[in-house]
Amino acid sequence: MLWTLKGMRANVGMTQKQMAKLLDVSENTVVNLERDSTNIKRKVFDRNVTIFGVPDDDIFLGKEYI
Repeated sequence: MLWTLKGMRANVGMTQKQMAKLLDVSENTVVNLERDSTNIKRKVFDRNVTIFGVPDDDIFLGKEYI
């Protein structure tokens, strides 16, 4: 199963503000990454892997489909 950044965050009931604090980025960055994670920085990606314990191969990176 592939997880989106938004899906992982929402699955644990975390707000974008809380996520931003954990990732050490702005809330706006979290909003933008949830819409399009194509150019996510490796450091931020690795933090997501660590926080959620999801293998990096199971994380979808790209544009959100509405």
